[in-house]
Amino acid sequence: MQSYLDALSTAALLGTEKRSLPDLPERLQHLVKPQATIEAQLLVAGVAAKLYVQVAQDAKQNLHSRRAAAAEEKLEVISEKAASYLGQFIQGRQQGLLQEFLTVAAQHHKRVPFYYLPDLLELARMNSQLREQLRACIGERGHWLAAQNSQWGFALGDDQPLERFETGSLTERLIAFRTMRQTDPENARQRLEADWTKNSAKDRTALLEGLTEGLSLSDESFLEEALKDRSASVRAAAAELLSQLPDAAYTERMKLRAKGLLSYKPAGMLGLKGAGLELSLPNPPETEEDGIEVPSVVKGMGKKAWWFKQIVARVPLSFWPAEVKKLLEAAKKEDKDLLFEAFVAATIRFKDSQTARSLIDFDEKGVHLSSLLPLIPHEEVSDLALALINRFSELSYSHPLIQLLGLYRFDWSETFTKKFKESLKKSLQGKNTWELRRVLELFAEAIPPEQLESLKPLLSQDTDHPHSAAYRDFLAKLELRGAMIASLKET
Repeated sequence: MQSYLDALSTAALLGTEKRSLPDLPERLQHLVKPQATIEAQLLVAGVAAKLYVQVAQDAKQNLHSRRAAAAEEKLEVISEKAASYLGQFIQGRQQGLLQEFLTVAAQHHKRVPFYYLPDLLELARMNSQLREQLRACIGERGHWLAAQNSQWGFALGDDQPLERFETGSLTERLIAFRTMRQTDPENARQRLEADWTKNSAKDRTALLEGLTEGLSLSDESFLEEALKDRSASVRAAAAELLSQLPDAAYTERMKLRAKGLLSYKPAGMLGLKGAGLELSLPNPPETEEDGIEVPSVVKGMGKKAWWFKQIVARVPLSFWPAEVKKLLEAAKKEDKDLLFEAFVAATIRFKDSQTARSLIDFDEKGVHLSSLLPLIPHEEVSDLALALINRFSELSYSHPLIQLLGLYRFDWSETFTKKFKESLKKSLQGKNTWELRRVLELFAEAIPPEQLESLKPLLSQDTDHPHSAAYRDFLAKLELRGAMIASLKET
């Protein structure tokens, strides 16, 4: 069908006088009747072919076979008003709000209308960030429709995961495996082990990553075997999973390698002598060890420094002789960056929320904030937001607040609101109109819509201010988000 669409597009581009229309595929002949003009024939054939693809009719499928009907819907459909917003987002207007729309719809246990399912599935096929939210709100018919098109396998429902794991495509198998791990991780892993050697290296690597769901020490024995796999990508995936288990033998081997890498001397009595820290860079192995292969060329650092970072990144932070904060303060200037990078990697690997907060304070340039912010406990978010607005007073399109506001909903304190308004007002005095518009667009998708009224007075709407148009759009998007969220609560 794609080749027919390509030929049809060529005829349209060159003109029907220079290029005749391709023959209509047999499976479309009963849909397309002869038209009065060749131009009309082209348009009708193009629409029919496009719809044929959109409704997920696989060309290899037997057209005379009948599939069981979709199960009865369990979710309530969104309101007509919400559906009108969804239609705008699908058509490209404010499409940046589509992910939030789907998230809120899923939170309220609502499903999207049937007539939007093909468009939404196609958008999610091209944008993986939409997939998780979409799966939760397409309903039974959406899952049924996804089963008709192998390219939409990411949206399959949670029914019969074992059957899909055994017979589906790689995408379908991975989704099914994750579903099985959520309900019975032990049985799911045993199913994987049973057919392990029948899978290609590519499939083994992908399925291994599915073990992140419900990962525990009971998976250790299987992962240690995978660490001996003939495929380097499988060994690397197994090593990554083992390194996330603080009580695994793999981690103990890393601790042995880590001994002597940091030599810490605490501060002397009465603070007369400051703390000191010496780093010992180890010699990297000549061959792969524990799934880690030293690259032939290391960018930005020597091989010893690279190997040091790999070891430290795989050791729980409680192993070291002092808190991370004290170790970084005691490190020599030339060692701080390497040590900081290694501690960040370990913090992310072991999801250490306490250390994440300390490292955010040390990250002067904000390079790793995007990785550390998701680890912060919700009860600390409000204080962190205030600290970030004080530290990065100039709003920019890379401001960490954009991500923080997207990750967490929290009550804005009077102090934080005041500081944010001051930063926003200062930004409105800048001269770069294009950059400010981009900043406002991003913040408009992150700021709680209930802040709309408090932000309106910052810039008069009836002036010739160079940023007035951008600010009006900013307020309009906030208002749209508020109305969108309200519509999803309606029945």
